[in-house]
Amino acid sequence: MKRPIESDYTSHVAYTRALEEYCDAFVQQKEKDEPVKIIHEHKWFNTGEMKVGQMRCISCGTWGQEEIPQRTWVKLTDDDRVLIKHDANFNQFMTAGEYADRVQQLTEARLKDKNT
Repeated sequence: MKRPIESDYTSHVAYTRALEEYCDAFVQQKEKDEPVKIIHEHKWFNTGEMKVGQMRCISCGTWGQEEIPQRTWVKLTDDDRVLIKHDANFNQFMTAGEYADRVQQLTEARLKDKNT
């Protein structure tokens, strides 16, 4: 699905609805994506010949860097989405683009709070 462009719509309400549908579809697609499975777990060691931070796997011999375990990503709940839309304070003097930017800023801030 292509991101809506404000100039393609005759009203700000229609653009905002299309943007919300786009965002909802994007979130649903991300939820469907499965995490990448690691086929081989590397056992790294330093050889002394490499640059700082580079290592070699004992079992497969590939060069790389030690993998740092990733934290689990915390996604937004439906309540968070409703609060973000409410906190954006859409009014008659805002363009749909300004509202979308405000929703994006609030979403980024909320995700940063939940994942740090």
